[in-house]
Amino acid sequence: MIESSLAGFLDRFRERYPGVEVQLVEEGGTNLPGRLERGHILLALMAADDERFDYRLLHLVLGLAVMSKTHKLVRRHTLDVAELADEPLVLLRGGFASRDWFESACSAAHIWPRAVLESAAPQTAIALAGSGYGIAMVPSTVQIPHEYVHAAALMRRGAVPGGWLRVAWDSQRFLASYAQR
Repeated sequence: MIESSLAGFLDRFRERYPGVEVQLVEEGGTNLPGRLERGHILLALMAADDERFDYRLLHLVLGLAVMSKTHKLVRRHTLDVAELADEPLVLLRGGFASRDWFESACSAAHIWPRAVLESAAPQTAIALAGSGYGIAMVPSTVQIPHEYVHAAALMRRGAVPGGWLRVAWDSQRFLASYAQR
């Protein structure tokens, strides 16, 4: 999220509000609602749908299967999760919403993914996929280096596992005018 959604935004924000210091917290999306509820953070970029918070939808986030340019499935633009049953997979660790979507799709397909690594960093998963170590499962918010890997959209019986990225806040807590804007 930081590299794809916040990096460019923060430059514009600092120009508009030079006296406001933004402190970022890098955290898996499923952990953010608790931090928001406890007041540890004011705003959260998350794909979790949580009725406790007000939010503004930003854009749809999909699951992607990233593989080396030499992988047998490289010509495919979409992959059903059932096709990944026997593939070595590089998954993001628990705490990422995209991991939850992928596991739900696998459960619905009655397959158990064969994880060769659970990573805390999407770029690590992509680098390993590029080396041929396995297929990386990452959200579409991650920047994909298309010069050395191929990304295909994940599907499950024609449906796309994913959710909406939203900026969320707790309406019971004070939110400064610059944060409201």
